[in-house]
Amino acid sequence: MKKLLMAAALSFSPCLLSAQAFDPQVRLLMHSHVVAPAHKLGIATWTILPDVTDRNLKSRNPKRLLFVAGLLVRSNTTSDYNWLEVMPGALVEIHPVTKAGKIHMLLNTRAYLSWPRADLYLENHLRSDRLLFSAFATRPFRIRRLSGRFGGESEAIVGLKPEVPNIFLLGPRLSVRLKPPWLNVATAVYLNQDADLVWRTYLKSGK
Repeated sequence: MKKLLMAAALSFSPCLLSAQAFDPQVRLLMHSHVVAPAHKLGIATWTILPDVTDRNLKSRNPKRLLFVAGLLVRSNTTSDYNWLEVMPGALVEIHPVTKAGKIHMLLNTRAYLSWPRADLYLENHLRSDRLLFSAFATRPFRIRRLSGRFGGESEAIVGLKPEVPNIFLLGPRLSVRLKPPWLNVATAVYLNQDADLVWRTYLKSGK
C-alpha cells in the first residue's frame, strides 16, 4: 500500500510543477443525520464555511456561510454509508467593508455509496447563476495505526450567467480518520483548466 500511495503522488508531481498559480483553501463542514432507529427516512443538514484561511479572511472577498437541510433517504435501516440527500438552503455572503449582505437560494443534492473496497460520492449544487457538480471515488488503506482513503476528486462549475466562468478541477484526494472518531480530515490537490493549482483541505465533523 505504501508503494501504491507513493506511485500515485509521483504520477501527479509533474502537474504540480507546471502549475501557473497556487490557491490554498481550508473548508469547514458540519454534517448531521436526524433519523429514527429502524427508519430509512430522516433529515440531513450541512453547515459549511467555504474557506477559513487567513489569506481569504483578510482579503476583500465576501465572507460566506452555506446552510442546507432537507430529506435523507438511507438504503436500509442500519447503514450510515449509503444515502441520498435532497436539501434546499442558502449561501449567505457578507462584504467585509460595506457589511452588505446577499443571500443566494440553492438546491443541493448529495449521494454516497460505499462498498468494502471502494466508495463513491456525488454532489449537485444549483443556484440561479451556476450549476456545480462534484464527485470523488476512493478506496481504503491502512498503514500501521493510520487508516484512511485515497483516490481522485473532481469539481465542475457551469456558469448560467455571463459573469460566472466555467471551471473544471481534477486531482488526487486523501482522507484520514482522527481521534475523536467524528472528525475527518481530507485534502485534494486540483489542477484547473488554466493549469492553476488549488489545494483544498476539508475539516469535517459529524457524519
